[in-house]
Amino acid sequence: MRVRQSIQTGSSPDDRGAGAGLGGHDRQRREGKPRVEADDARWHERLAKLKAYRAAGNDWPRHQAIITGEEHVLGIWLHSQRFKLRRGELDSERAAALTASVPGWQAGRKRGRRPTDRA
Repeated sequence: MRVRQSIQTGSSPDDRGAGAGLGGHDRQRREGKPRVEADDARWHERLAKLKAYRAAGNDWPRHQAIITGEEHVLGIWLHSQRFKLRRGELDSERAAALTASVPGWQAGRKRGRRPTDRA
């Protein structure tokens, strides 16, 4: 629709103003930040958040749709790291960083219900 309007008015999509309608990746390119660097920074940020999440005494984050918030975001990220490892797509440096920061990340939660504290 916008293309048709721009053809009719004789304007180009770039005439809409600086940054208008751009997705995140286009915005990063305009700011001079290549996608690879942005992805790497986001990966290390999520690793730091996972480390803090576990250090706070939380169990491994879950990725199911019923979970929301930070646990869900971290759970999806961790699930994808495990999946990449199984397929041989996870960089060895990243796997080592995960192991150093959050030991046991490959195994995750134990199956079954959590034991209750009974006094």
